[in-house]
Amino acid sequence: MTRLTIELRDEDAAFLADRVAHGEATSPAVFVADLVRTQRIMFEEVMGMPDHPDDSDQEEEEDATWAADFRARTERAKARDPVAFQQAVERMHQMIREGIESGPAVEMTDADWDRIRKNVRDRLARPGNP
Repeated sequence: MTRLTIELRDEDAAFLADRVAHGEATSPAVFVADLVRTQRIMFEEVMGMPDHPDDSDQEEEEDATWAADFRARTERAKARDPVAFQQAVERMHQMIREGIESGPAVEMTDADWDRIRKNVRDRLARPGNP
């Protein structure tokens, strides 16, 4: 594992502290590591980079660790503010219902995926965008 020191603008550091305080991660390091991992996965998928089958055991272990951490964060959020937690669950259920009621799924074509990948690549290539 590599140790990395980063500098954040005050408002970004405050946001990070707030996310940790609200139980989205157990520490700032875990939150940032999750962001980097999510971005790496998205980048690999968008850029069409190959999977690494020899890493499957490590990925399963990471997934299990992430799931356990997610369950713990969920329980902390529920305990901290049960009303807000319930509202979030109800909103999620509403969004699921809206998706179901929106009609049948439409299969994505290769052209659709190519367009999405191009849009993401263009966005990533713009200065100042992650």
